[in-house]
Amino acid sequence: MFDHNAMRELAYVKADQYQRNGGGGAFKVATSTKAYYDARGYREMSAFQRAAFEARERFKQSCQFAISDFRMAGNEFDLRKCEQRDAARYAIANIPF
Repeated sequence: MFDHNAMRELAYVKADQYQRNGGGGAFKVATSTKAYYDARGYREMSAFQRAAFEARERFKQSCQFAISDFRMAGNEFDLRKCEQRDAARYAIANIPF
């Protein structure tokens, strides 16, 4: 029997492999840092353009880290509150009389 979902899944796998192996399209996935820089013409840039490009990439990375830290702050706060409650319960339960 023909399975449409399996065929659709195989098409996605095939497209992903094509993309990762350097196939055509605007959204190529670089397999290494060297390939990433070569694809963008890094060697043909002037010193100022290289510095600006690297600064932009570092800024984007630091923004991603900040977003991740901000998303995790609520969870960390709740975890800290639970740990403090547990520590207080443990201290009260283990008072030597």
